[in-house]
Amino acid sequence: MKIKGKLVLENGDAFEGEILTDSGIKAGMMVFDTRVVGHEKALTSPGYSGKIVCFTYPLIGNYGINYEDVESNTVFPSGIIISEHSELYSNFRAKCSIEEFLMDKGITVIEGIDTQCITEIVREDKGMKGVIAPISADDKEIQKRLREEVKVVITDEDEVIIKGAPYIAVLNKAKRSEIAFLQSLGLKLSFLNKLSPESGDVLSEARGIYLASSFEDVSSIHSAAEMIENLIGKTPVLGVGSGHLSVALAMGGKIAKEKINHYGTNHPVRDMATGKQYITEQSHSLIAEGASLKKRDRFFNITDNSVEGIADKKNKVLSITFNPQREIIEEFISFL
Repeated sequence: MKIKGKLVLENGDAFEGEILTDSGIKAGMMVFDTRVVGHEKALTSPGYSGKIVCFTYPLIGNYGINYEDVESNTVFPSGIIISEHSELYSNFRAKCSIEEFLMDKGITVIEGIDTQCITEIVREDKGMKGVIAPISADDKEIQKRLREEVKVVITDEDEVIIKGAPYIAVLNKAKRSEIAFLQSLGLKLSFLNKLSPESGDVLSEARGIYLASSFEDVSSIHSAAEMIENLIGKTPVLGVGSGHLSVALAMGGKIAKEKINHYGTNHPVRDMATGKQYITEQSHSLIAEGASLKKRDRFFNITDNSVEGIADKKNKVLSITFNPQREIIEEFISFL
């Protein structure tokens, strides 16, 4: 049975709705996601950890959930905001409803909220925090949660080390779609846990290094940057998502103070080297500071002109904030 709930934003705005799945009071950084389908991808992608996601499409759940498109075994967002939940679903690949999929996953979902209004607020005030709670929740507890640092749930990277054959060392938690894409192009992958005592040897002996999209956590981004810093110019590197920021830091760049809301699909990106334009899928709030990249910036968001990727052919380095396109992976392969 649904219970009354509320969404309280850091700016003091509050909205009432109904709790669809209840895992208690949940806090997170507010983001909006514009996708119409493929919600299982957003729910299981590490980049959404520590976020409260407002799905802008007015009806959520009518496609159901399929297990072919999930990116991991974990549901990462703290909470979900939807306008209207569809109890009926219809899709030839669907295996269950979104409500069934999220049950007992530690996520609180609230419906009946004006998602257009929330989107306008979050678009203007990026990086704002929010709390989803039962209507009876104590206001002091809610304010306490708003003041606390948002926690990113980091799971251990899978570790499968290949020896005795040329391989690409994969650093950070990779999504299933990334792994499948790389393997489809014939690359042998060696999955590395940053805490592994063998990490240094695995990286130095690799044919190339792939920094996966992973978690948008500043300490993890810095730690990956430190691991590859001395290998820049020696080993080809490709960074994706948060891996792009690690590459930027390893090459002397900085993370910008301002935040953005690049979540979901249909984000337009221009490749300044080729003139090509891509419609991309993204999940990030942090960006690299353009002035710190020493003219290595190559990919730009057409909407807000933020840096979406860098390139340094001399050092055989590429990085992008979005889901990789075939041409970009093939360019990385040419560095090998």
